[in-house]
Amino acid sequence: MVGCWLEADGRCVLDPHTARATAIQEGIMLIATPSKLIAAVLFMSSWSAGVTAQETSPAIPGQELGARDDINVGVARSASPQLRRSAEAGKELRVQPGRRFQFADHVANGVAMRNRTEGTIHLRGAPVPSRVLAALLYFNFSDGSREGERNVPVLFNANKIVAQKTGDHDDPCWGMVGNHSYVADVTPFVPIGGHLNQDYQVVFHFDAETSTTGQNPWGSVEAQKVRAEGATLIIVYRTQDTTGSVFVYDALNNSMFSGTAQFDLLHPNLGGAGRFTMVGADGQRGGGHDNGASNELTFFNGNQIAGPPVASSDWDGSDGWPLPQLWDTHTHNVRLDGSVSRVRYQASNDCLVPVAFVIDDD
Repeated sequence: MVGCWLEADGRCVLDPHTARATAIQEGIMLIATPSKLIAAVLFMSSWSAGVTAQETSPAIPGQELGARDDINVGVARSASPQLRRSAEAGKELRVQPGRRFQFADHVANGVAMRNRTEGTIHLRGAPVPSRVLAALLYFNFSDGSREGERNVPVLFNANKIVAQKTGDHDDPCWGMVGNHSYVADVTPFVPIGGHLNQDYQVVFHFDAETSTTGQNPWGSVEAQKVRAEGATLIIVYRTQDTTGSVFVYDALNNSMFSGTAQFDLLHPNLGGAGRFTMVGADGQRGGGHDNGASNELTFFNGNQIAGPPVASSDWDGSDGWPLPQLWDTHTHNVRLDGSVSRVRYQASNDCLVPVAFVIDDD
């Protein structure tokens, strides 16, 4: 990504070293990509408008954020007893669907966003033509506030959207104060002509202190007010052959876990073949290019569907491979049985945040 300063005569001055700071002062940032130039008006109110100077200091007094022994290696030894108990205790949530669709199907894909402000979601898999019923953009970040703002702005294909908060969580072990999930309805901004398989650009809110270095998150750990995790686009659609139902779940407040977690997803009585999609923050293969952490197990209605030895983990950060990792969107074929779909995770001290689930009755 390159900053672009818009001159008074309309010229776009590209300067990777100075344009970004100048553009921020002018209130305009242009995002240049190989295929297009997108003008983005900066939202100058910070995500963390209520953060005080004290709160933006390292969360662990006396330690720098670069102390890798306590950064994203599970619950830090110096974490508060309350955080340790919350993360390590088994989580159990019963969740009603926030959105329901009849005669519907869905596709989903995501992009990891650590140490960057802009990314592209390559959505694929929808039949052509398809009629869009809903397009939902989910994203997540950590900052210096235990409770996030109710609404935050995001750019989707150069359109400013106001996203609604869906949950506050404990920070997934990056030395921040809290973690927050949001959803934006971007239905008006996807193609209505039936070809949904497109590349969709997402730009997060940022300011002069937001990292755009693209560094390895476990290499040089940067002091940041906001640590972005990622974004996922879920599109619910209908074709002339669609017969099933789609249920979307995002009421997952305080869902961060590092041990075991079970999510009972409620829906009408269902049976037979279906699909299950998960969206989650802070999954990783290890501490960079190693494979030391990606061993979480996923069970759906008692049957293992991900994790060794069945398949790769659902929490391997694959939306950001090889780096920066830290974001996952996975869809599985499953068997539905009854009015509750039980999703159970077994982790080994890695801190993880479920953001959204989808049940698709084929």
